[in-house]
Amino acid sequence: MAAAAGVNPATVTSTTGKTGDDYLRSLQIACTATTGAGAYDFQGEATLHANDYATVQALLGELGKSFPAYPAYPGGSIPACPTTVADAATSAAAATSYLAARLKTTKGAIPSAFGSGTDWTTTANAVLDLEAAHAGPAAIAPALTALEAGTNAYVKTAGAYAPGPLATLLMVAHASGVNPTAFGGVDLATALLSTERVASAAPPAVEPSGSPTATPVATLPTTGSNDTIPLGAVGALLVGLGIAAMLLSRPGSRRRVGQHGC
Repeated sequence: MAAAAGVNPATVTSTTGKTGDDYLRSLQIACTATTGAGAYDFQGEATLHANDYATVQALLGELGKSFPAYPAYPGGSIPACPTTVADAATSAAAATSYLAARLKTTKGAIPSAFGSGTDWTTTANAVLDLEAAHAGPAAIAPALTALEAGTNAYVKTAGAYAPGPLATLLMVAHASGVNPTAFGGVDLATALLSTERVASAAPPAVEPSGSPTATPVATLPTTGSNDTIPLGAVGALLVGLGIAAMLLSRPGSRRRVGQHGC
């Protein structure tokens, strides 16, 4: 990433002054090892184990290169795994040596680390790395043959094209000088375009029609009667009833009523 952004990786350090190259070399198996010589582990362990995917990721960084990779030079060659790995250049040489040997052993198809089958993504990235390392056509040929034979198995998921594998093979075709319109019998660019999703257009805005609707005026709730009594009359009636009740409640009023009755 630093190389792609035009930044010297050696200038990016940790708080202890370590670079990414320092860390990667701490994960690399020594060339003196009987198995996995030159490969990287994906994490620090007491005993390092070769991890193919970690190796294809780390090698590009140690080469100080970025994608796209370009076709190999006809005179390219596979470097020997150096006895001493002390910098990015010797670390890259060791990893290049490992990947070339790995592709030869697996007949160009690196097996999956998670069960049976081929890890096509790691195989494709191994080709890109070896092209970037100028390892030469002989180192890359087995993987190209395997990738073209397994193209449909790699680029399709449940019968449908997958954009990630298609894009990866497009980079492989570009790096190796292979016609991308007939890679393993697939037109990679056309197939990739067929996976593009286009957002549907927004529905048109609904224009208002007719004259504006008048907002209804709030009214008193219906009481069940159709007769309308003015509020003023209701108020006067209530006041009159209140006065009458006060008069009748006086004691003198009751006596007078009784006398008239006699």
